[in-house]
Amino acid sequence: MAWALMGKPRPAGPVRVLMVRISPPSATGLWQPLDEHDNLRGSLKAPVDQVAAWLGRDDADPSIAWSYAQRRGAKGEWAVEIQIEEVSACAQS
Repeated sequence: MAWALMGKPRPAGPVRVLMVRISPPSATGLWQPLDEHDNLRGSLKAPVDQVAAWLGRDDADPSIAWSYAQRRGAKGEWAVEIQIEEVSACAQS
């Protein structure tokens, strides 16, 4: 993941980061989302750490507002979409 962020300009101020887990349906064709409270966040811990390291901050830094989502992917599709949006300090609260 570090290679995807390499060379991109790092925002200096507060940011909103949306992490979207993409997973395929099971063999039965049903898609089972993860529990959003624990499992979804846990499954995205490594990408969160990578984004925080790229930003040069700890993942608990209050200048980073993390949000999480998930969606069904195509058969065999496993991915993480990451959206990083710079926000003004007054819009953060």
